[in-house]
Amino acid sequence: MTKFIHSCGGKAIFDCPHPVALTGGEGVLCRFSSARPNKNLKQDGFSLLEVLVAFSILALCLGVLLRVFSGDGRLAGLAEEHTRAVVLAESLLAGAGVESPLQPGQFSGVIDDKFSWVMNVSPFVPPEEALPENQPFKPYWVDLTVAWGEANEPRSFTLSTLRLVGDNRSGPGSGFGLTPR
Repeated sequence: MTKFIHSCGGKAIFDCPHPVALTGGEGVLCRFSSARPNKNLKQDGFSLLEVLVAFSILALCLGVLLRVFSGDGRLAGLAEEHTRAVVLAESLLAGAGVESPLQPGQFSGVIDDKFSWVMNVSPFVPPEEALPENQPFKPYWVDLTVAWGEANEPRSFTLSTLRLVGDNRSGPGSGFGLTPR
C-alpha cells in the first residue's frame, strides 16, 4: 500500500490548498512543495536560451528600425539643403543682368561658406542659322552651377536659361519699346 506523504505543511492530500497534486516516488507530493524535486514535474516559463534568442531577435529588429528612421532624418536634411540651394540659384539667376550688366565670361562666389556657385555666360548662337545683326537685343546663354556638401559626398546641380539683353546703341531701353524719360 502506498503511503500518502504530503510535504505542503504536513497536511493530508485532501487538505492541500493547492488544487493540483502530483504523484511522487513514495507518495503524493504537492506541486508547490519544495521538499524534493520531481522528475515528472513540468516547468512553466522560458529557458535562459530561449530568452537570449528572443533578446537577440529584438536587438536585430530594433537596429534595423533605428537605421530606417535615422535614414529618413538624413534624407530630410538633404532635401532641405537641396531646396535652399535651388532658392539661392534662382535668386542668382534673377539678378544676372539686373544688378550688373550681363557680359560673357565666368563668374563665381560662395554663399554662407556652404554653397559655392559658378556662372558661365556665353553668347547664344542658334544651331541652324545666325541671328540678324540688326536685332534690338543680344541673346546670352547662362549656366549656373551650385555645389555644396562634404568632400566625400559632394552635391551639385545646374540651372540654365536664355537671357535677352537690350542693345544699347540707341540708349537705355531701346529695342523693348521703352524710351528714356
